Amino acid sequence: MEKVIGVRFKRVGKIYYFTPGSIVFKKGDFAIVETSKGTEYGEVVIDSKEVNEKDLVAPLKKVVRRANSKDEKKIEDNKRKQAGAFKTCQEKIANHGLDMKLVDVEHTFDNSRIVFYFTADGRVDFRELVKDLAGVFKTRIELRQIGVRDEAKMLGGLGPCGRECCCSYFLGDFNPVSIKMAKEQNLSLSPTKISGLCGRLMCCLNYEHEHYKETKRRMPRQGSTVETPNGNGVVLDNNAITEKVRVKIVLPDESYDIESFDLADIVVIKSAARPQGKGKGKQQGKGQGKQQGNPQDKPQCNGGCGGNDKPCGKHQGEAGEDEAAQANPADSKSGDNKADDISSGDSNAANEKNGGSNADNNNGDKTGNKPDENSHEKDVKEPLE
Repeated sequence: MEKVIGVRFKRVGKIYYFTPGSIVFKKGDFAIVETSKGTEYGEVVIDSKEVNEKDLVAPLKKVVRRANSKDEKKIEDNKRKQAGAFKTCQEKIANHGLDMKLVDVEHTFDNSRIVFYFTADGRVDFRELVKDLAGVFKTRIELRQIGVRDEAKMLGGLGPCGRECCCSYFLGDFNPVSIKMAKEQNLSLSPTKISGLCGRLMCCLNYEHEHYKETKRRMPRQGSTVETPNGNGVVLDNNAITEKVRVKIVLPDESYDIESFDLADIVVIKSAARPQGKGKGKQQGKGQGKQQGNPQDKPQCNGGCGGNDKPCGKHQGEAGEDEAAQANPADSKSGDNKADDISSGDSNAANEKNGGSNADNNNGDKTGNKPDENSHEKDVKEPLE
């Protein structure tokens, strides 16, 4: 077991763990620690606790010492320097004509590095800007491009609810938010209603998502037949907050009444089918059509060659002769048998000319040509050595 403490370097930021050694820290104390960026000044937000060494991802760094009044004064001096560095960097950006927006400036505790945070629509070539800033501040310069959500977290502000933005007030990390969460909570899908100051979906959509998901799982679907204290009826809609179900009940006089019941007072008799997405239905329909399609199921030519329900060009003349024979049966009484033999012979000759037996036609493509025996070799990959 190893003793660790949690330290945060910003008001709302990630928590990093360090080993305090023999120093005893309490929540709210300040400590000087060694990080990959250099020496930093942070606040202890998690008291000392013991953790199994197997749970540690990497060896933790030790706390240098407890912060004192001189360290606090140095932090205040760095904040004043940041205001001047912010103005200087804005002037340099304007001189270079770069399409970027400066958001914040951060000095490390030992002044060994200055970090400039900015936003931009695309990639920005700021190499010349870094050279100018390094010549002015005589220290190491870093420029980091951040997203709009990080920008809102750094700058802060008031959300649509009238309170301070969650990301700048208490959220340490951004959790994924999707439009599906708004749909499950029956919220308006208008972007102006469900978007925050950053222009993205509000983080608070994730707070009650699990409650809605669990409640809707227990409630009957719309269209289900349920039994209520006042009789059987059909579910119209559900209210996940109050856990009430609106039911349409048919009265004995064939009229109907709509009432609301608690979830515990109804019993599902027949559950409605789960609605299927439009996209899935189309994809399944297309796939089934391709798999079930068979060249033999296509309508056959009247002449017997197999193409469509109309006679093809080769049998069109024969079809015309048949029609003429049917129109004048007296003219063809003696030659019926001969005509049948001739037409059947022509049909067989046409079949042999078009590709031979039915087995060959089934193995060919839609145009009637035989498939290339070597065509499948293009899709076969050589085994890896």
